[in-house]
Formats: sequence, structure tokens, C-alpha cells
Amino acid sequence: MDQLRSRPLVDGERSHRAHTSDATHWTTSTPSAPAPGWAHQAFSRALANQLDEAVCAAKAPFQVAEAVNVRSEGRLFVPDIVIADDSAVDWDTTVVPVEAVLLLVEIVSPFNKPQDRVFKPALYAQANVPAYWRVELEPSPHVIVHELSGNAYQEVGILKGQQTTTVAGAFTAEVDLDRVRARFRPTDACD
Repeated sequence: MDQLRSRPLVDGERSHRAHTSDATHWTTSTPSAPAPGWAHQAFSRALANQLDEAVCAAKAPFQVAEAVNVRSEGRLFVPDIVIADDSAVDWDTTVVPVEAVLLLVEIVSPFNKPQDRVFKPALYAQANVPAYWRVELEPSPHVIVHELSGNAYQEVGILKGQQTTTVAGAFTAEVDLDRVRARFRPTDACD
């Protein structure tokens, strides 16, 4: 947790937002904590787009965004993807209250495995977020779907390839992980 608290910048470092914090703090970017890789960011964008399409198709009262601030009892989370209630967000929103959040998604990075697999889900469950999805990119992309049961998450499914799933009981989403991977074939990805 200490590495998530702010500290003065050292020569050569630049300011970077924390993914999970005790408050609204800025941390520093160091060589030991690089930005997410290409696959992580491409997957985040593609999955967020698919979830947004599902929200629109269902006419569900939610908004989908990537890497936005979510506040809960003095903590600031910055998950990879957030689905929040329409009534809690508008064009000028900078922080979404956790009470308005339906789903938080984390894509496991090589440098954040313990945080994405253990630390963040525990905090999200403590904040009563109804659903948490963990995306594992290796050995092949898959999504581990969790729903809140009491004060902890229970795994309710694993999405691979192309599947339909219900997002926290609120709407149905078609998730096509094969389509995400297809974007990495530059010559035929946009056909």
C-alpha cells in the first residue's frame, strides 16, 4: 500500500495517477511500474466498446468508461473499465460514487498481478460493487466473472471466445474475445 501513496517527485520521474489509493493522491511513475502494455490497452478498449454496445442494445440506464475515478469511503479507485448508473455521470463528472457502480473490470498486467487478483477485488467487494470481472490475457484471453455474495465475490463463470452473459443481472452482453484478438491481424482486422 505504501507504493500507492503520494511522495515528492525524484529527478527524472513524472506524475502518474494511482490505480487504487487511500485518497485522491497522485503517485509517481517509476521504471519498476510501467504503463500498461499494448495488449492490455487494446483489450480494454475493445471490451469497453462491446459492453457499451450491449448497454445501448438493451437500452439499459448505464454508461461505460475506461480508467475513470471511482470513490468509496476515502479511497479512490481507477479500474480499467467501469459501468455506472446514468444518473451518476454526465459530461463533467470527474469522480463516480461507488454506490452508482454496477461493474468494475480489471485487466491483469504483469506488474500488477497480486493487486488485480487479490487486493483490488477485496476492496471492491468491501465497497459493495455488485460485479467484478478479471481479465486474464495469458495463456489466451478470458474473463473471470464474479458477483458479490455477502461481503466477498463468488466466481460465477469464465468467458472464452464468443459468449453471452448477464452483467450483474442488469442486462445481457455479447462478449466476443475472438473479435478482440482478431484486431491484432493488421491486414484483415478491419474487414
